[in-house]
Amino acid sequence: MCTPLYHAVELIRGLTTGLVDGTLFVHVAYLVVMGLNGLRIAAARLEQLLLT
Repeated sequence: MCTPLYHAVELIRGLTTGLVDGTLFVHVAYLVVMGLNGLRIAAARLEQLLLT
């Protein structure tokens, strides 16, 4: 339950079946946080590679 794929599947499943409730916001928040962390890590690595 820690993988982004799980949260994406649960989000799509809830949207396609029409079961929109509060748990979908948890899945959206998890995906946003993971995306922002990925961007932060990628930017730091790219900056390190370009400055070397």
